[in-house]
Amino acid sequence: MSERYLIDTDVLVAGEHTPEIVAGWIETKHDVATCDVVRAEFLVGVHAPSQAATREKARRYYEEHIAVLPSLPIEKADYDQAGRLIGEAIRHGKARPSLGDGLIAACALREGLIVATKNVTDFKAMGCDTEDPFKS
Repeated sequence: MSERYLIDTDVLVAGEHTPEIVAGWIETKHDVATCDVVRAEFLVGVHAPSQAATREKARRYYEEHIAVLPSLPIEKADYDQAGRLIGEAIRHGKARPSLGDGLIAACALREGLIVATKNVTDFKAMGCDTEDPFKS
């Protein structure tokens, strides 16, 4: 069975600046997806910049590279799981993951996916297998 990956927001943001690294990494994988939280986090960066040209560049990147990826939904039980994962990571002093990262972790664990992220510390603290495409 081949490894399956869920791409975190930070990898996609970095991919906007160094697309050859992320595109090259994705090409070597057989089963890559993202999740609805990641799409929403990236879209904040599409709509927030004050410069119209920056928004347009981010919108094009989103449509060409992110919107085409399969996207997994966040399920109701993922919210409970995210709260537990984040709380335990904090209580054990391992990390201080965000709610978004907790939801991404819950989705990855539910689906048995490896999280492709530059934020290895937070996701490992929540029990996820990880891979940093920039260090692969």
